[in-house]
Amino acid sequence: MLAPHYARADVGDEVLWCVQPAMVEAMLPHVRDYLQAGYRRSGNVYAEGIMVNEIKCGRLALWVAYCQGRRECDAAMTTRIYKLDDGHKVCQVVALGGQRLREWVHYIDQIARYAAWEGCDTVRVEGREGWSRLLPAFVRTGVILERRIARDG
Repeated sequence: MLAPHYARADVGDEVLWCVQPAMVEAMLPHVRDYLQAGYRRSGNVYAEGIMVNEIKCGRLALWVAYCQGRRECDAAMTTRIYKLDDGHKVCQVVALGGQRLREWVHYIDQIARYAAWEGCDTVRVEGREGWSRLLPAFVRTGVILERRIARDG
């Protein structure tokens, strides 16, 4: 399930947007290379048809970072939400790829807000070692970075 009205965060000219399932195929040509790179670096297999189907069915969410001034996409990521055996919910960043990383990595806070809205306790990033330097609020647990999130109520 995606956030109401599809999550969007704006900071100056920078925007992070959760793409509506109906718009995924139109957005894909603009972010395909980023997604392929992100899946490859995270150790996941990029199977575009399966990924698109998972997004359209609501099992994955596609997020795009872009700069309105440049009118081009800087990054793309997919996330999924799942429940652990103990009942806790996790929002996992499945794949993330792009350019100008330092300009938009702070949007992980928007992902945490989305995850909290979805009832998650944790945001989990699995991927390259370098993410641990860029995401200091996350704890390294092997090659998996996690950040506990506070939920209202």
